[in-house]
Amino acid sequence: MTDWHNPPGTVILPRTTTGVDALLATAFDPLAAARDLKAAGFESEQAEALAAQLRFAAGADHADLATKADIAALKGDIEALRTE
Repeated sequence: MTDWHNPPGTVILPRTTTGVDALLATAFDPLAAARDLKAAGFESEQAEALAAQLRFAAGADHADLATKADIAALKGDIEALRTE
């Protein structure tokens, strides 16, 4: 979803998310990111490629990622199976 007052290419994610998506639920301007990376010494091609990947990551669905709690629960399930 884009918003009229953000530059073209800006990704706007809903702010009703939790977990990893909540960390990424901000406006991301890939053009500004590329400019910042170039200013930090990245070659133009490198800066643009990294900004494109960051834009992709910001818009990706992270709902299927496991949390630390998910992994802890799975470890508990495995241990319970081992003792059966």
